[in-house]
Amino acid sequence: MLEHYHAEIVKDCKEKFINGQDFDKNLIQDSIRQSWIQSRQLGALRTNQALPQDSCDQSTLTRISKSSKYFRSRDEGMYQQKFKLLSELGIATFYLNSDLTIYAKGGNPELLAELKKKNLKFSFCLSERYAGTNAAAIAMRTGNTSTVIGEEHYLDALTGYVTYAKPHFRSLTQENLYSDNEFVNLYVIPMEKFSEVTLRLVNYMGEMDFFLGASYESKELIMDYDAQTKHACYIILDNDGVIIDVNKLFCSTFRMSNDAACGNKLDHLFPELKPIMKRLQLREKLISHSILFNNLPSGKNEFYLDGLALEQKDNQFSGYVVTLTRSKYVQRYINRIVNRGAYYSFDSLIGENPLFIQTKQMAINFAAGNSNVLICGESGTGKELFAHAIHNASDRQNEPFISINCGALPRELISSELFGYEEGAFTGAKRGGSMGKFEQAHRGTLFLDEIGEMPLDMQSVLLRVIEEKQITRLGGSQSRPVDVRIIAATNRDLLDYANKKKFRADLYYRLNVMRLDLLSLRQRPDDILLTARHFLKGFNGSCDKNIRDFTPDACQCLRNYDWPGNVRELRNVIERCVNLEKGEFITYQSLPLELKNRENSSYTHLIANDSDFSEQEQTFIPSQELKEAPPRTSYGSYEDYEAQQIKQYMKEYKGNKTMVAEKLGISRATLYRKMNKIKDWN
Repeated sequence: MLEHYHAEIVKDCKEKFINGQDFDKNLIQDSIRQSWIQSRQLGALRTNQALPQDSCDQSTLTRISKSSKYFRSRDEGMYQQKFKLLSELGIATFYLNSDLTIYAKGGNPELLAELKKKNLKFSFCLSERYAGTNAAAIAMRTGNTSTVIGEEHYLDALTGYVTYAKPHFRSLTQENLYSDNEFVNLYVIPMEKFSEVTLRLVNYMGEMDFFLGASYESKELIMDYDAQTKHACYIILDNDGVIIDVNKLFCSTFRMSNDAACGNKLDHLFPELKPIMKRLQLREKLISHSILFNNLPSGKNEFYLDGLALEQKDNQFSGYVVTLTRSKYVQRYINRIVNRGAYYSFDSLIGENPLFIQTKQMAINFAAGNSNVLICGESGTGKELFAHAIHNASDRQNEPFISINCGALPRELISSELFGYEEGAFTGAKRGGSMGKFEQAHRGTLFLDEIGEMPLDMQSVLLRVIEEKQITRLGGSQSRPVDVRIIAATNRDLLDYANKKKFRADLYYRLNVMRLDLLSLRQRPDDILLTARHFLKGFNGSCDKNIRDFTPDACQCLRNYDWPGNVRELRNVIERCVNLEKGEFITYQSLPLELKNRENSSYTHLIANDSDFSEQEQTFIPSQELKEAPPRTSYGSYEDYEAQQIKQYMKEYKGNKTMVAEKLGISRATLYRKMNKIKDWN
């Protein structure tokens, strides 16, 4: 749940925004960022735990009172059914007029009471002046459905919730004279209760507000609603399951006129819906039920069905509403709102080392294509960040980015996770089945992390899917086309694995179309302090610290350590130091013991062989010339390039190791260690 929402990342960006600092704008949706700007300009008080007591003048109060009276005069039984379901789910809903002032509410009583203490109640205005960034304000401004999650809210009072808002626009008539022709339906969901299913349910309920209390035979209503729903087929049924109306999208999708559809029983027209009708007749609420229609071509025949039995006043049963949404629109919508996928861009990848820059440029070139990518490198070198960046720089950037760790899943779950399953495929399978990662990533990117840990029998299935570009769900028989670009990552030598029969050679060559080999941090020591200072700046903001830099001896220790955990380990070390440091600088004493122990052991061994080495020479002196040196494509590795640099400077400075170390921007201890690795001095 919310696997791609990172509260700390959003909070850090928001704090930087508030403090006037730069942050990676790719991490925050444009609509959220623009709302932050609007909230700040309007003077919203973000640190209060309650919303402000705004002043509602008499004319506004009179207007919303009339709207409230009109709202209650409509088919109250229908709304009560909706509110009852919301109450069971722990959700609150509010109706706002075009000024974003609340004129009606319903849902969970406990949550409503909690929100009332925060001043979110009748007559409160949710404009950004009073409530800061929230879904209702964005929805009214953009005219589109909006979701704001947790820390994306500008005010602290709302960061424990998800706000979801759907705007409605309809013609003003004598009947709805006291109802705004523009209104917003807002849902407030506690973070711990928010899920993909909850999102689809409130979206469905928001759309059904046009139907609640209306005459189901009204063609005007259906036609008016067509303008509001671009991707959903709506079917209105009477008590016996006979179709009494459909919208235009239904007619165009199934190539059937309104008159041809009406008068038929739904399960007679579509035999695959017989089990659905039986469940609706038992008054079940159907949410996100996967359906394949036999009379539609493959690739266009999969829909998600929602169904609701409707009751009017005095519990009088009045029929059913069924919606059908093409799976591709559901996938895009859910990815955009919940699984927003890839957060990092190439600007997020920090480094000035020539070979690192060369690798980064190669990844940028890969992003322009559509071939599979294999990213190799030690643990902690940033393989997933490169995958994010490639996706965000590709033509698929607005489509899903779905990731799965092949080494973290139990063997028996890999198949269902990758390819999905049908209802009843195994004990515990949820109703309606479930799409797998390949379907979720349709038209986008699938990131297979730790691909080397995938069992051999699943590798053959994966190979077939890659080649045939279609999947079959577990327990199913119909193939579903998938258009997915695969980015795989591993810290294993897959070719060696293939030679040892631990990895399929044919799969290796299918994945190894475009290959990136990431440098370890010890292979680019000139980037250690640059990266450390980048992390220091970030953790200063999130930890509310103002640490200026590292002391020289701390710099030397960071440079001399070999970083087996690479950038991930460096990030963790800096986070620890920032949390514990009380002064203006991170000192040698602040560093973890394992860094000092390992650095001291190699340092002591090296200086024992050089009697003219003194402690005063330990200060780190950065070499701008080395940082700006162009990549030498003739060298086979970074070690070759570095060895040539050392040889050149040793010759230039006539063997003076102190001057060579200063020129390279490293300590003499590090220079000795590097010199010991150079075998050929010719």
